[in-house]
Amino acid sequence: MAKRCTPWEEVRARYETEDCTYRQLAEEYGVSIQSIWTHAQKECWKGRRTRERDQSIDDRRYLRQVAKALMTAARQAAAQVEDGEVSIKELKEMAGVLQTLTGLEKTLREEEPAAAETVQVVLGDAEEWSR
Repeated sequence: MAKRCTPWEEVRARYETEDCTYRQLAEEYGVSIQSIWTHAQKECWKGRRTRERDQSIDDRRYLRQVAKALMTAARQAAAQVEDGEVSIKELKEMAGVLQTLTGLEKTLREEEPAAAETVQVVLGDAEEWSR
């Protein structure tokens, strides 16, 4: 019988980045749980998995901070629009800020559970003013 070649780097990457168990990986790759466990112990998969998750949490926190800063800038710009003290250039800059904020919102929504809050920013006459 020919020996099967198991893609251990792929198995490790799946364990580190996905929420799967040794049993699930063993079934999917057609190896024993003991083989998975042995590789995991030898190559410190759990430590890497923890670091990956910690980095992901830090990244999400940073994105939230950036989103809050952009939201503050958008609110200030909206107040200036209401007061009539804004130029076309500033409106275009605000549109860029809102576009970035929308992208961050989408990124955060994809990474978080469905119960996360959604922020929607609506600026009615911005298109008219930018002409």
